[in-house]
Amino acid sequence: MPGADAGCTAPAEAAHCRYSCDCPGGYSCCGVLNTSNFTGDVECQLVPDGASCKAPAAGYITAQLCEQDAECKNGQKCILQTCVFGIVTRFCGVVSQAPYNCKANADQ
Repeated sequence: MPGADAGCTAPAEAAHCRYSCDCPGGYSCCGVLNTSNFTGDVECQLVPDGASCKAPAAGYITAQLCEQDAECKNGQKCILQTCVFGIVTRFCGVVSQAPYNCKANADQ
């Protein structure tokens, strides 16, 4: 997971974390998605309590990845959900807005 490409080969996108434990102390794991071409990455960001991950620029959307509720800086629960392209992951709160279009899994 370390490094600029996280060991990925094209066309795979880099994933530098899966949840906060993969990040340096105090950082959160944030998914970043370009809303026009659906490329993105997963990166560690410093997210204050009560806040959410920050998009790097206009045209991007973010969501915090998690493994347990205590990681969620936005105060929401860590929820297993199925998103665009059938990707199953855990985010802090249900990320239902486009282009993520997630729905909580039935066991949530």
